[in-house]
Amino acid sequence: TTGYTKLARLNGNSLTSMPNPDGGRGFFVLAPPPQYNNELVLKYQSENGARLVTFNGINFNIVPNPPASTLSFVGSNFVQFNNLLCFKVTPSPTGGFGLATFDGQKVTLVNNPEPSTSANGYATSYYGTNIKYQAHDAEMIVYKNALYAPYLTQSGKGRLSKFDGSAITLINNADD
Repeated sequence: TTGYTKLARLNGNSLTSMPNPDGGRGFFVLAPPPQYNNELVLKYQSENGARLVTFNGINFNIVPNPPASTLSFVGSNFVQFNNLLCFKVTPSPTGGFGLATFDGQKVTLVNNPEPSTSANGYATSYYGTNIKYQAHDAEMIVYKNALYAPYLTQSGKGRLSKFDGSAITLINNADD
């Protein structure tokens, strides 16, 4: 299906096509998937929407989304931080684009520091009146035991966000 990838296994000499874990459309593979707890972690469009899938070399495991949530993936990369895989999703629990974590067992959604249903948070791009904002996956970086990333506020102002493993805070710009 367009925009989705099917996986194959290489035995050193030949490729063998792998069936999808369910009747879903396929995998979002725009960057090499991370290895986490000796398993590959992939973004997958299942029969029931976007899900993370782990693969141990033999079997797939579809990871359930948090209760009462429907997710879409934003961007392609994962960033490993404090024994968590962090990635961008929409919607966040408080609206807009958000951050999610995976601990090897479950996906947890992190509350944005400001509630909004507008195009804010960890958007990969936003174009509004006199505003052009682009943040790419590579801009999520770990520094001094925190995860930093560009964040777009409700008012359309870019800020640097700091995730400490449990909550996000926004850092004021130098010219504010």
